[in-house]
Order: sequence, then structure tokens, then C-alpha cells
Amino acid sequence: LGAQILQRAQANRDPAKAKTYAMVLGKLQVRSAQDYLLQLARHSDPSPTRWASYLALGRIRSEAAVGVLVDALGAPYEKGRENAQQALVDIASPRAAPRLWPLLAHAERSVRFAAAEVLVGLDHPGTNAALLRALDQPDAQAAAALALGRRKVAEAREPIQTALARQDKAEREVLAQALG
Repeated sequence: LGAQILQRAQANRDPAKAKTYAMVLGKLQVRSAQDYLLQLARHSDPSPTRWASYLALGRIRSEAAVGVLVDALGAPYEKGRENAQQALVDIASPRAAPRLWPLLAHAERSVRFAAAEVLVGLDHPGTNAALLRALDQPDAQAAAALALGRRKVAEAREPIQTALARQDKAEREVLAQALG
């Protein structure tokens, strides 16, 4: 069934139907659809079709999509960022970690926290050190602290407490949550 749907998807020229095909291929976890879904993710206009391809790539656990998805996490389209974040969580590739670290200092707060949420579940040996370094960057502190708290990094407790004194109220609340 998956191969038949993929064949139809590849022959399709209607952008509205492409979104449906992406969603179905993802739900059925058709791994052989990876190239088709990557093409949608890279080349379709910023649209629901592209956002659906992100989720589908996550559902098939496409390691090849990590770069596209990390790039989408920093893009200006909120739904695209949400779907890219979910896909990265689903894929859980440690390869994503080094590409996510710079996003902890992104100009947009929502991007910083999306990157932190993904980093919580990644098993990369350099992630804790990158998060600890991010505690020294005022814009990255709250997101990094939240990730460190959820990762239960004991050596982060003191730097988080120090950061608490230097932040505004909204960021202090997040830092306090990180302490548990």
C-alpha cells in the first residue's frame, strides 16, 4: 500500500494533494518516501505542504532530514517551526545537537526554547557542555537552563542559581523551573 501511495504522490502535480500524500506517507511510516518528502521539504513553497513534509520526515525517522529540519526551526514560519521541532524530537538524532547549539542564542525567544526542547532528548556527548556555556549568554540562559534542568545535569544547579539574580521576571520563572 505504501509503495502505491508513494507512486501516486510522485506523479501528482497538485500542491494541495501533495500535503495529503505527505501526511499519509508519514502516518504509514513509508521509509521509501524519504526522497520524495525531502524534495517537498526543500523545494515546496513555505506552505502547509512543506510543514506536513516535516512531520512525515519525523515519523519515518529520517536522519537525512536533520539539516533541513534544523534550518526550519530558525525560519520565520511558526507552524513550520513547530512541525520541524516535533520531527527533530521524533528522529532524536544526536547529529542534530551541534547544529542546534547556535539556536540557543537566536534572536527569537521561541526559537531558543524550541532548540532547547529538542536538545533535552538528544544523546550527544557535547550537549551538556554546550548548554552550560549557553548559561553565560544572557539571551540563551533561560532556554539552556530549562534544557539542563530537564536533562537533570547536577553541575548546572549553581550556574542557574547565579543566573537567576541577573534576569528579568519572565526569565527568572523559567530558571526557577529548571531548578526543580
